[in-house]
Amino acid sequence: MENDERSSSSYLKGKSLYKGIFSRVTLDDELFQLESDVIDYSFMDPIDRCAVLCNMLDNALESCLAAEEPFILLRMVEQHSTILWKMKNSCIRMEQEKEDAFAHGFGMQNIRDIARHYQGTLSAGWERTHLLFRTTVAFDKPLMSENEPLM
Repeated sequence: MENDERSSSSYLKGKSLYKGIFSRVTLDDELFQLESDVIDYSFMDPIDRCAVLCNMLDNALESCLAAEEPFILLRMVEQHSTILWKMKNSCIRMEQEKEDAFAHGFGMQNIRDIARHYQGTLSAGWERTHLLFRTTVAFDKPLMSENEPLM
C-alpha cells in the first residue's frame, strides 16, 4: 500500500472515530472548537485514542459549564515525531464536584497511563487569573511503524 493511501485510510478512520465521540455529546459551535492537522495515528490503538479524547472532553465539559461564557478549544497538531493534543477550556474553580467522590481523578490517571504507553506525557493546570484549565497530552510516534518495510 502506498504511503499516501495508508495516511488517507488512517485519516478517514480517525475522522469517523472523532465523529462518533463528538456525537455522544451535544456541542454547539460557540461552545466547542476543534482545530486539527491531518495526523497518521496508525501506531496507536483506536481505543486508546478514544479513551483519552473522551476523558479530556468529559473533564472539559464538567468544568466549563458553570462559567459565564463556557468554551472548549481542542488543537491536535504534529510537531516532528510528537503528536500534541492541547485543550483549553473555561473553568471557574479547580476542584470539580462528583456525585461519587470515589470516581474523582480516574480520567486524568487513564490519560496519563495511555500517554506513557506511547512514551508521552500529560500536563494539566488551572490558570486562576484567566479562569482557564489547560490540558496537553503528548504522544511520541515511533520512528518506524511495525508495518513499514525495511527497504
